[in-house]
Amino acid sequence: MRFFTLKFFQTQFPKRFLSTSAVVPLQESSSSSSLAVQFLINSCGLSSKSALSTTLKLKLDEKRLENPRSVLEFLKSNGFDETHITKLVEKYPAVLFCRVESNLKPKLEYFAQNGIRGTNLVECVVAKPTILERSLRGCIKPMFEFLKEIDTSNDFIIRVLNCSGWLFTSGFNKNYKQNIDFLTKRGLPARHIAKVFLCATTVAHNAVKDLGLDIKSPGYIYALAVISRLNEATLKKKFQVFKSLGWSEEGILFMLKKHPFCLALSEERIQEGMDFFVKVLKFEPEYVIARPHILNHSLDKIGHRFNILKVLESSKLVKLDEFLSYLTVSEKRFKSFISQFEEKVPGLLKMYESTAKLEK
Repeated sequence: MRFFTLKFFQTQFPKRFLSTSAVVPLQESSSSSSLAVQFLINSCGLSSKSALSTTLKLKLDEKRLENPRSVLEFLKSNGFDETHITKLVEKYPAVLFCRVESNLKPKLEYFAQNGIRGTNLVECVVAKPTILERSLRGCIKPMFEFLKEIDTSNDFIIRVLNCSGWLFTSGFNKNYKQNIDFLTKRGLPARHIAKVFLCATTVAHNAVKDLGLDIKSPGYIYALAVISRLNEATLKKKFQVFKSLGWSEEGILFMLKKHPFCLALSEERIQEGMDFFVKVLKFEPEYVIARPHILNHSLDKIGHRFNILKVLESSKLVKLDEFLSYLTVSEKRFKSFISQFEEKVPGLLKMYESTAKLEK
């Protein structure tokens, strides 16, 4: 039986450095800029197309290569290998015109002094290179100081940089201080403030408050994290989708309190999930409304597990209604559960594993 599926795969093909010179059409580039293109190909690993585009964008020519050379030398001396440099220049070509002594060096030194060094530092910069254009005093330092108040461990800072590096690319006082003060004055602990990565606006706080969620409740911080990423029109549209599928306002509020991340699902995914549970698995809508978290799970995996439970029910080994909670348990726990029936239903575990393998 084939179930609905959603696949969110992005494939990136790393670009290889070219050991030979690429040919740049003369009609597209002057002799001087051709040398700049060759520089980007040979020194930064860009493709000829990307190198030409970058040359035109930066107005790079033979006479403006001194600073890029200094930048590349500095980066290599700080652990950036050829692959890192290629990605960095492709994502943020302006790095080639950053001043080493007044910009790059102070920032990398500050990161290193605060425990972010070596591979961790390189990967953070490559992941969010626009951090290099932000003010050290007005943006990077204040954010570091705030995060250090929450957790002084280097692992915590690295995790924030990797997951939410954009925090360091916006003005602290302009974009975050007001939100921090807003939450702090209302008694929310700093560690909870960090969980929403400081992105929520006052409008989002008011929206969550209007929904009846207590600011000190566990669900508040997660509802805030979701709603802060949605504009008013999108939020209304999602509510309308849930209502069109039979959800009452009370049911939607329950979802927000217990499983607010369901609201982050697209309208199409919400519709697909409800169709799957109600029309394919024949669940009552009330079952899903009472357990909204199941909408966040893989529909294919739930379908395969449901088939296994049906086999056990047909063998009179379980009552289906009593074991539906196993649809969303961990993979390890589900396999352990069905293993106990192996003697009475030989090959059951193998059948489940084979269907799961096919789906991958």
